[in-house]
Amino acid sequence: MKLTGQDLMRLLPAVHGIRDAAAGGPLEALLDVLGEQAGIVEDNILQLYEDQFIETSSTWAVPYIGDLIGYLPIQSINGAFYSPRAEVANTIGYRRRKGTAIALEQVCSDVSGRPVHLAERFKTTFTLQSMRCITPSQPAFAPVRSQRTMERIGTAFDSVSHRADVRRISPRLRAVATPDMDAVDIALHGGGQFNLPNIALHLWRCRSFLVEKAPVLRVDDGRYTFDLAGLDIPLFSAPTLRTPFDHITTRMDVPQPISLREVQTSADDFYGETKSLYVWIDGVAVDPQHIAWKRLSGDEGRWCAGVPGRVTVDVQCGRIALAPEWGSPSEVLVRFAYGFAADIGGGAYDRSVQLTADTIAGEFLAIVGSPLTPTVEDAVALWNAQPEGTTGSIVFVNYARIDCEEALQIRIPAGSALTILAATAHSANGVSSGFTGAQSQVTLAADLLVTGEASASNVNTGRLALNGLRLLGSIAVGGEAIGLSANHCTVLPDPARLHAAGAEGPREPSFTVLSAGTSLTMERTLTGPLAVVDSATVMLCEVLLDAGSPCCIAYAGAEPSQQGGDLQVENSTVIGKVRTRTMPLASNTIFRARLARNDSWPAAVWCGRTQTGCVRFCSLPFASITPRRYQCLPTSLVNEGALSPMFVSLRYGHPAYGLLATRTPLAVWHGADDGGQIGVMHGIQESEAVQNMQLRIPEFLPAGMEAGVFLVTPTACCEGPRRHPHYGVRVVPEDCCENGASDEGVSGIGIRLL
Repeated sequence: MKLTGQDLMRLLPAVHGIRDAAAGGPLEALLDVLGEQAGIVEDNILQLYEDQFIETSSTWAVPYIGDLIGYLPIQSINGAFYSPRAEVANTIGYRRRKGTAIALEQVCSDVSGRPVHLAERFKTTFTLQSMRCITPSQPAFAPVRSQRTMERIGTAFDSVSHRADVRRISPRLRAVATPDMDAVDIALHGGGQFNLPNIALHLWRCRSFLVEKAPVLRVDDGRYTFDLAGLDIPLFSAPTLRTPFDHITTRMDVPQPISLREVQTSADDFYGETKSLYVWIDGVAVDPQHIAWKRLSGDEGRWCAGVPGRVTVDVQCGRIALAPEWGSPSEVLVRFAYGFAADIGGGAYDRSVQLTADTIAGEFLAIVGSPLTPTVEDAVALWNAQPEGTTGSIVFVNYARIDCEEALQIRIPAGSALTILAATAHSANGVSSGFTGAQSQVTLAADLLVTGEASASNVNTGRLALNGLRLLGSIAVGGEAIGLSANHCTVLPDPARLHAAGAEGPREPSFTVLSAGTSLTMERTLTGPLAVVDSATVMLCEVLLDAGSPCCIAYAGAEPSQQGGDLQVENSTVIGKVRTRTMPLASNTIFRARLARNDSWPAAVWCGRTQTGCVRFCSLPFASITPRRYQCLPTSLVNEGALSPMFVSLRYGHPAYGLLATRTPLAVWHGADDGGQIGVMHGIQESEAVQNMQLRIPEFLPAGMEAGVFLVTPTACCEGPRRHPHYGVRVVPEDCCENGASDEGVSGIGIRLL
């Protein structure tokens, strides 16, 4: 109860109230302050009682309550279905099941926020059986006739018996150096896996994103791709929510690519209106008996023939082939899931937090596909006709692929603000109730020419914001200065190279900023190189800036020989060389760059002014010309090679694009300012998730058992062989380095001796 000054005045003799009113009420004002403070004390006393219970206690009291039951605090993981408060509350429930496989698996899944599968390797370790205790479930020979079982050998769900491996499964004892050059795998598990005391805990690194009723891209008659950019992408399984402590994790509970063999043998597990995959042709659902599962990709990306009379689906490459009997449908819709490690680049995940009230607010609203603006050209023309000072949005609804024959020319007058975004429209009783950022992405094959315009009556610069777009083209900014932002976007300028599985090699700039004073801000975006004049500024946060090769130019001026504008970059990964005027701040960022043969640049990362700025907790070439560094890698030229970050893949379209490989040095894995990994995947908190698991495993591991953590990384099933069929020769891709230092080259026995 809060007491006011009048309440306290009533407790005093009336004469004091009369005299105080005559004097202007100074006593009542004092009593107001005292009443306010008394209310704070009263609330605090009530909260002290609430703090005795984990359900109602303050956040600061949770560790103290946990300490009473021996709870060890862990790091909070974004997006996890748990919180430290919930874990303390469930500690008794966990400990009642201590020593069981399902308890250890559930705890590891809860504290990591990721699917975890526990494999009791002593069950698949070959041993001589006693006739008094025969174990029929442990065969002595591998069932080679079961192709699905043979396909799972070496995976988390390997059920074939193996010979005992005397190497330990737990992480080896080692002397930790500073900086730590050992690979991540060494700190997670040992060299062995199959032995009697061994338990393997497999942690999935990528997530599956379910796409609901999206159109497909027509390649030619009867041939389509699931991806609207024409990429060959593996289709993932989409696991559903599980009841805790219900069962040990199975194949259908984890997000990983669907193999051709398992969908052929168990199509009902994957194909269905509520499953991971479904197809509609002209609004009619395709029955399972009309679906054929076959690989449709041949050598060098060629198409193979489909099954006659059926709708042929290739789950490894994301392709569809219709038999001639199906005719030429006007619409083909699909439900499918793709895989990626983070909420970056736009897609099926929810971006509603980014769509604030002022994002779509304003007097101008054009919905592409509506009767007023049926095409994107009409929407842009309608915006260009608006007076200066207008605020509004151009909205692409749901999923779409739009091809423009000519570049889109967009005017941004002074004081105007335009947002171009992909969103899902909602309505109630026929009235629009707003937009959300889930289940929406537009693939726009066009170039954007943005022109800023000055005004004598308005001194505020114009603003252009992009959200949820995948642009197969480039963006050029000219004219007067504007503010340009790109959130949750993908901007890659070369569709032909994308169709070739994101081939390596030089790329044209995705953003070209020629207007002085323009500010470019990018967040959670995948992009190609940036060409920015030195009088502009750029801010990158959680951005993967990929020039196609470490020796290509990722960031420079309007001309490759000129320096770019001021660059501030955080929690990002830059593939390619960088030349900037100044670098006010670089934090938790990987610069994977190097000089080519006869390169005119003095360093792969080159700042024109080194007196200002700071580079902290970054990985960059040791010879880089930068401002003062703090806790950066490598620490010397000698250990530069040993501390280089390794990636699973740097090909756009791969599920593990930009993800650090497990052979990455631990110094990079824990090199960020908060102990997480450096680079664009810093936000997924993978390092913290593994640390939480390693903290909980000893508490719930049965006595006498050992455990190791194995990271499950998806592979791109559709990538063709990169080796030439003749021995000793490899295909050498186009590369910027031109110094024989490419990863490709001649192979053969003894080649390293040459």
